[in-house]
Amino acid sequence: MESGKSEDALEVLLADDDREDIIFFSDAINEAFEGITLRTVENGLLLMQLLQKYMPDILFLDAHMPCMDGKECIKSIRADKRFDALPVIIYSGMDMPDIISGFYRAGPIITLLSPQQWMS
Repeated sequence: MESGKSEDALEVLLADDDREDIIFFSDAINEAFEGITLRTVENGLLLMQLLQKYMPDILFLDAHMPCMDGKECIKSIRADKRFDALPVIIYSGMDMPDIISGFYRAGPIITLLSPQQWMS
């Protein structure tokens, strides 16, 4: 599996189907940090395919995506021992504790509200 890691760059993978969120995230990362390489995928199926050959340093995962949603992705990721040390941050526009708690049952994660919620 390709590590994707260069000598100095932190490898960040963002899985999100919302183009505005991707732009917002990319702008924030580029403005706040130097030495970050950001890769993006637009749905959960593409995420799982990429993870078969590439290991990021950290994964930001949208809760609601086409093909495979965040909960399905986290279950698959946490079922694979290769990803035990991969930090996964789930974010969502929903601030609904019962739905968020379902992600915790799927495996170790951190949750955040999506960028639209930050501006509300």
